[in-house]
Amino acid sequence: MLVAGRQELCRARDPPQGDQAARSRLDPAARGPLEAHRREAEPAWHLVLFHGLRRGKLTALAWDEVDLDAEVIHISEQTVAISYEVHQDTPKADSVRDIKLNRDSVILLRAWREEQATEREQWTSASVPAPTEAADRVFTKEERSMYHPQFFSDHWDRLVERSGLPPIRLHDGRHEAASLALAAGVAPKVVQAMLGHAPVETIDSYQVPPARPEKAAAMKRAMKRQRRRVA
Repeated sequence: MLVAGRQELCRARDPPQGDQAARSRLDPAARGPLEAHRREAEPAWHLVLFHGLRRGKLTALAWDEVDLDAEVIHISEQTVAISYEVHQDTPKADSVRDIKLNRDSVILLRAWREEQATEREQWTSASVPAPTEAADRVFTKEERSMYHPQFFSDHWDRLVERSGLPPIRLHDGRHEAASLALAAGVAPKVVQAMLGHAPVETIDSYQVPPARPEKAAAMKRAMKRQRRRVA
């Protein structure tokens, strides 16, 4: 079910272009319900569904920890919400890791980096100062301030509701990443490293049952369709 609804969750609207558009976005009432999230939704959901990132890792991820030429991201920071107040934190030792990106994630991140740079130039032209705490973050609000981790959960829930799917948590996307990797034949130890799990036994709960080979085949077909859509 989660695989079937993945394309709905990855959709985002194209933002308007030009300096006037940048200025008009200063008024939240002028934005559509999804426009504020822009095209960054595609790489964000891709990192959740194919690489198992948690929402706190999404909000903390910085461009200087993304090597698109080597197709790797380095996870060394996260944000946590305590009584809704956001704090920067260092993940536990087994969660500090490098994650190998798939080709589609690299394409989406390259496109998003270019779009984000254009957006930031527009805001600079509109004389809007950049918040220092989010200057190099991969995923930020349009005016360059940091997202609260709950934003990703709330936006995910709205997209799931609009898609007509049964309730699916954002954290379930992390389980999906493990299941897809295992179904594609990735070794459990590699999946363990991708997710930042300590015991490899934890991965057993994500394994596709041998009695359901058609499910694994469907997952592989879905991954191929996703690659064709992005290319």
